[in-house]
Amino acid sequence: MKRILMMSVSVPLMILAVVLSSHGQHASTTREEQPDKGFERVEIHFDTRDRSFTALQIATQETKVSETVTRQESVVQVPLADGSLAEAERTTTLTEQLANGQTRTTSEKTETDRQGKSRITAQATETVVSTAAGRKVQRVETRRNSSGQMVRDREVNTVERKQADGTIVRHTEEQSFDVNNRAELVRQVDEVIISKSDNETVVEATIRSREGISGRLREMARERTVTKTVGDRTETERVISTPRGVGWEVQSRVVSTETKAADGGIERETIKYEQPGYAAGGTSKIKPRLKIVEKYVVGDGGRASMDRRVYVRDVNNRWVPQTFSSKIPGRGAYERRE
Repeated sequence: MKRILMMSVSVPLMILAVVLSSHGQHASTTREEQPDKGFERVEIHFDTRDRSFTALQIATQETKVSETVTRQESVVQVPLADGSLAEAERTTTLTEQLANGQTRTTSEKTETDRQGKSRITAQATETVVSTAAGRKVQRVETRRNSSGQMVRDREVNTVERKQADGTIVRHTEEQSFDVNNRAELVRQVDEVIISKSDNETVVEATIRSREGISGRLREMARERTVTKTVGDRTETERVISTPRGVGWEVQSRVVSTETKAADGGIERETIKYEQPGYAAGGTSKIKPRLKIVEKYVVGDGGRASMDRRVYVRDVNNRWVPQTFSSKIPGRGAYERRE
């Protein structure tokens, strides 16, 4: 349910970014969950100098249609000039458990304009086949083009195979389609997933993308991700390298530390290190550039709140906040502020 929700709110979050830049005052996020009823609602609020209002509301209802079919409806509402909320987007998702370890998920997104006219703008079908030897996933996406036609936009195929030593090998190919519906391979990812122990996992990935001039696939990046869990603390480090001359250099490093509290709350700190534009490569040259601190606090009655703060490193190597910080009366200390 959470994964599909994240897919469905990508466009509204772009709307949120515009609202943030235009109002630039106090923002908070509250979440209400009723797991027993399959219901979840997220509200994003703003307090400006002259008024308070709800900028976005996302309500998700999950219903079990039968023993093998689950339906999810996610509705996004945005405010009108009079302060009332109107539907802007609706995503309907059906998940079917088929025979022989197969699962098929179909989703359809409908957008509504200010005149109240609705039309389908995107569709997707994902089929998963699981066996003892591994897994195959195919995802096909269609979208509405500028002529108003629904056309195939993207297809992603992933094959996972389990090795005798417990290692998982994953191969992913992504195709895009031109105006004549001809497929073109644009991206290829090969991953090796190694479980070092019950508490440590290493993922080695090689990424190939299409070059603009030659049109051929070329190895563009290598990623190494290490995840370690000790008790309630999980640390993930991702290192990205790109070609340089006849070798490779580290371009960025992302370290995320997550701690779970006994009451269900989560604290997460993410620091991104990058190469300065004027320096040569090498792991010793990358510098911390961005830090994100998030706190997820569980409240009473199924309600929760999120506080997210962003910092950048200045020329004096100090973390400078890029978000304002103030409490919103009646909503507690840990509300989302951006």
